[in-house]
Amino acid sequence: MATAPPPTSNPFDRVPPANLDAERSVLGSLLLLNDSIDEVAEFLTAQHFYSDRHQAIFAAIHELYEAGVRGIDVVTLSEQLEKRQKLESVGGPQYLLEVLQCVPHAANARYYGTIVREKAVQRSLIAACTEVLRDCYDAERPIDEILQSAEQNIFRIVEQQ
Repeated sequence: MATAPPPTSNPFDRVPPANLDAERSVLGSLLLLNDSIDEVAEFLTAQHFYSDRHQAIFAAIHELYEAGVRGIDVVTLSEQLEKRQKLESVGGPQYLLEVLQCVPHAANARYYGTIVREKAVQRSLIAACTEVLRDCYDAERPIDEILQSAEQNIFRIVEQQ
């Protein structure tokens, strides 16, 4: 009986999909145009960001906005992050200023957010497919159970779109 040749590359050695420039750009855009927060928050959450510090920054921006703050800038955001004891872990006020400086065009917040979300969906798919691979190599689980689990995981990702 012939066996399949070993894979030529290991997909697990790859960096997960992310676009840190898009992450910084959406955050900077929200700081420059607070009115974009509502539109972007309709489809983007902190968990969509790959970078932990970008997750913390987005969460703080969203918290301020939900609390009725409409003057969200480096000063108010720094204060919010300090209250949450996250300011230093995100890089301090200096990093927030860097985020502001990297925004190509603040009016493109929705587009930058779409890129961030698409990368998050790709990471979710990779995680689901990795689970399927592990289950397939696990001789303990029946194939019907593996197929059902794979279908549920993929369907869950599709529903979140």
